[in-house]
Amino acid sequence: MKKLLIYKENGEFVLEHINSFGHSIKRYFITENGLKEEIELYQPILDQYEIINRLQ
Repeated sequence: MKKLLIYKENGEFVLEHINSFGHSIKRYFITENGLKEEIELYQPILDQYEIINRLQ
């Protein structure tokens, strides 16, 4: 299953997209708003992803 990992690394917010083959792409965001805007782009297809939020 595809995954979206959300976490902080070196003071930046990270959205890591892991495809069904286990390959990943990381996107880094300075602000939480930037991260939220990117997540909104996934809104139509979020049901295809396991979402793992490690910010809490």
